[in-house]
Amino acid sequence: MPAFVWLADTELRYRSVLGSHFLAGGDEGFALVGRSAVDFPGDGDPDHPFVRACRRAVLGEAAECDFPFRGRLYRACLEPQLDESEGFVTGFLGVAYDVTDRQRVAELLSNEVRFDALTGLPNRLVFAERLANALDRAERLGETFGVLLVDLDRFKAVNEALGHNIGDLFLQTVSERIRHCIGESALFARFGGDQFVVLTPTDADGVSAADLARTIVDQFTRPIVVNAREIFATVSVGLTIAPDDGLDANRVIGNAGTALHDAKDLGGNGFRRYDSRRRDHASDRFAIETDLRRTVGVDDGSSADLAREGFVLHYQPIVSTIDERIVGAEALIRWNHPLRKLVPPDAFIPLAEQTGLILKIGEWVFRTALLQLRAWDNAGIRVERLAINISGRQFHHSNLVETVERLLTETGVDADRIELELTETVVMRDVEATIVTLTRLKALGVHLSIDDFGTGYSSLAYLKRFPIDTLKIDRSFTRDASNGSADAAIVGTIVALGHSLHKRVVAEGVETRGQIDFLRGIDCDELQGFYFSRPLPVSEFAAFFRNPMRGIVAPAGRIRRRVRHLPGQRLPLD
Repeated sequence: MPAFVWLADTELRYRSVLGSHFLAGGDEGFALVGRSAVDFPGDGDPDHPFVRACRRAVLGEAAECDFPFRGRLYRACLEPQLDESEGFVTGFLGVAYDVTDRQRVAELLSNEVRFDALTGLPNRLVFAERLANALDRAERLGETFGVLLVDLDRFKAVNEALGHNIGDLFLQTVSERIRHCIGESALFARFGGDQFVVLTPTDADGVSAADLARTIVDQFTRPIVVNAREIFATVSVGLTIAPDDGLDANRVIGNAGTALHDAKDLGGNGFRRYDSRRRDHASDRFAIETDLRRTVGVDDGSSADLAREGFVLHYQPIVSTIDERIVGAEALIRWNHPLRKLVPPDAFIPLAEQTGLILKIGEWVFRTALLQLRAWDNAGIRVERLAINISGRQFHHSNLVETVERLLTETGVDADRIELELTETVVMRDVEATIVTLTRLKALGVHLSIDDFGTGYSSLAYLKRFPIDTLKIDRSFTRDASNGSADAAIVGTIVALGHSLHKRVVAEGVETRGQIDFLRGIDCDELQGFYFSRPLPVSEFAAFFRNPMRGIVAPAGRIRRRVRHLPGQRLPLD
């Protein structure tokens, strides 16, 4: 590397010079000996960084500095020269070399690390630094700031329909539109993918940050034009306020993410402010999911007895509307957690669906219910029909038909005593594939029912094609049906529809004598609900079956009994 090398005395005058033409821009005739560093390259400035470094060298210190000269940047390294006998400073030796290109490369690398290549915005690293500084000021000075996490709604659809090149141009335009909403005191960064983040000062109650969130959402009422093509897009925004919502960086980001998910769950195109109750719920769900994974494990094809882990089946009677005789039962899973006690199904079944653990749980439920049905038979308790719920993931993503056939063969239970319950939403997800699977199941001899009927989007045309035996009216319609409300007309219509299609109709959620009288009056076939019995453990169900009057219990709101778990115990006969 070309360099300028010199020896100077204690007065900063050059005594010997090598390569002066390099520093002088190629002027071979440039003479420096006898001149002062203050004049060159100091240009007469006694406070020039090069001059200050020379003075430190004269004082006996090794010195280093960067200095600009004629549009270039140089780095100088200076070393004091000492008298060999006396040890005092006689001058200094220096070398200077051009670091302009190196500096530019370093800046480019820094930009690569700190700025997003597509939008030119600061990236996640810069945001993390600014967030740490803002949290420090909030703690020391009581300052308040907001973090807004902005996410494009359905950006994937833009990429898939128009290609990634248009998608990149679209993101650039989106970033510019958001940038125009934000004041100079705020940091606007790309958080990753189609997400952006804003860190902005706000008033103590966070109103100005909320106003900014609304402004950003409103910016997308107009289409975005990319390559003369109009693209309609919306955004969702999650907002959290610090220090109100926490003073930990991970928590602040997590809070904004939680609020964003809330906005997405409401359909997008809006903003939500963080609610601490939502985080508590999310933390609880995460803990339950962790316990569920640890307890159930992965779907490895094994058939572990989940009863040892606190899972148990309860059974709720189904009765005939005409004479209230027990005609069947529904098997319902419960989880008696060692620490949480009873975990309700709606707290762990959706998580089991999302994680795929429902496949192993579902097979255990099916096998356990069939074995129990056979045990009751041996005890003289004849339950003619046992309903077993099948989840969406079981139905659409597993070898359900083969599993049902295998377990029926293993347990020796007649197929026509089993009814598989599927929700309306599940059967409508992929109609043609559903028809194929339902037809194969029907060929095994099992009965099929649509649970929670009336809450989904069934088409009459499709309903005629489904080989369904039973429609189960959702409890939300049964609740007020006897009061002459609109629900009465809905329930009556469902019963008439079911009978016109030659299907049995069961009303769920029956809790009062008035509901029974109404449902009997419209010829509903069967009833299920707390008026007759809550879901019962095995032994209690057997006692109820033998003497139904003993099983009538108080309405649901007054029931406080806890599920009992008997680890390692065989299925009781009664």
